[in-house]
Amino acid sequence: MAESDESIAHQMRKLRRLRVQRHARSLVSTLAKRFNFDDKIRGIELGVEEGRTAEAMLACFPRLRLTAVDCWTCGTHTTDWTQEQQDNNLVSAMLRIRQYRSRVRLLMQTTDDAVHQLRRGRYDFVFLDANHSKEGVAADLKNYSRLLRKGGFICGHDYGGVGDGTGRFGVKPAVDEFCEQNKITNFYRDPGSLIYWFRLDNKVVP
Repeated sequence: MAESDESIAHQMRKLRRLRVQRHARSLVSTLAKRFNFDDKIRGIELGVEEGRTAEAMLACFPRLRLTAVDCWTCGTHTTDWTQEQQDNNLVSAMLRIRQYRSRVRLLMQTTDDAVHQLRRGRYDFVFLDANHSKEGVAADLKNYSRLLRKGGFICGHDYGGVGDGTGRFGVKPAVDEFCEQNKITNFYRDPGSLIYWFRLDNKVVP
C-alpha cells in the first residue's frame, strides 16, 4: 500500500530542509507511491557517490535495509572525477550514512563484482546510478533485475538527460532496449529529475 499524498509532501518538505538533491527527492516520492514509509523493505543502490541519495532513502524509510555499492575509483564511471575527488566522495558518504549503519551494507566494489555476493529474489527495488555507459547500464539492468522479487521495482537516474543527448552517456538506449526485450509496459519517468522506474513482473530475458 502506498503512502498518502499528504504524507509524501511532509517528507518532501523535510528533504528540502536537508537540501537533498531533486533527483533524490523524486526517487523517495516514487518509492513512497509503492511502499509505506514504515514498511520493512530491502533495496540496492548502485553508485553511491557522496551518499546523498542513500541518506534520503534511509531517513524517510526507517525500516529500509540498503545495500550500497560503489568502488569510489576514478576511471570506472562515465564521470570526470579524479581519485582525490572520489576519496572525498567516500568520506562524505560515510559521514552521511553513519547514523544508519545498522541498516546499511556497504560494498566497495564494482557493480559487476558485487552482484555475486547478493541473493536472488530477495530485494524489493534497485536504484541504478553507477556506470552511465550503455554497456554499463545494460549489464547492471540484466544482473540486478535477477535479484528482485517478483513485482520488484527498477529505478534509475539520468534517463534522457544532456549526457544521453551528447552521446556521453548511454542510459536511455540501454533502458529502452531492456524494456523492449522484456516487454515492459509500465515504464514511467520524471523529466524534471531524470528519474525513471518500472515494475518487473516476469523473468528477465537471458
